[in-house]
Amino acid sequence: MPFQARDGLIYIHARVNGSPRTLLIDTGAMLTIFTTKAVPTLDVDSAVTINMAKGSVSASRLPVGLVLGDSDTPERHCAFRLSAVVGDFKFTNAEGVVGLDILSRFKSVTFDFKNSVMVLEDR
Repeated sequence: MPFQARDGLIYIHARVNGSPRTLLIDTGAMLTIFTTKAVPTLDVDSAVTINMAKGSVSASRLPVGLVLGDSDTPERHCAFRLSAVVGDFKFTNAEGVVGLDILSRFKSVTFDFKNSVMVLEDR
């Protein structure tokens, strides 16, 4: 699936709960997380604290539907249901981060920077 590399970061188009979003791919992030813009939160009791490099963020775990890539082309997308972390996160030019909880579901994840394509190989 296609990606864009800008400022040393990898961005991918996705659908989060049916809405188009731009997400970061972060092979160092343990969890997939979303901003409250991408997944609006209601009053929930599943509060968690996420410690980040620049402090901690109060967040919630919520069920999320996630489609990475072009949802109109079966061979160019992957769909997931997950319990994701949602909070008041700030990401430059993105509304969430795809972490190892998603990426580790694949046998391999390869980035072809020449062609700006991420290849996810099924287990």
